[in-house]
Amino acid sequence: MARVQGVLATRVGYTGGTKSSGVAYRSMGDHTEACQVDFDPRIVSYQKMLDLFFSFHNPFSNKSSRQYRNCLWYHDDAQKKAAQAYIAEMNAPSSSGIHRKVVTPLEPKGAFYLAEEYHQQYNAKARGRY
Repeated sequence: MARVQGVLATRVGYTGGTKSSGVAYRSMGDHTEACQVDFDPRIVSYQKMLDLFFSFHNPFSNKSSRQYRNCLWYHDDAQKKAAQAYIAEMNAPSSSGIHRKVVTPLEPKGAFYLAEEYHQQYNAKARGRY
């Protein structure tokens, strides 16, 4: 995401859980690892951000544990409505009659706990390891 024109910043952390103090990789409780993205809507639309988000994972399967699940957290009603419309379109039967249901949860944004520095920009730091 950081390479997308209009994306201003990305950071990884933990969100979506009930634990409110001491949240860290080894003690995240019921939080999910997440990527928080700041973007300029004058340059990249929320619709484009949804396109990117749903292209990065299989929205029809969410067999991961809570820690690694796919989830979309919205910040306001406009984002919620846009995401609901996007998901409804994805849920519509295809021209060949295939009907699949998006299982990626859509939840309101809650507290976000920044992950440890060694997790930030991890792919860039781990180049050549994978």
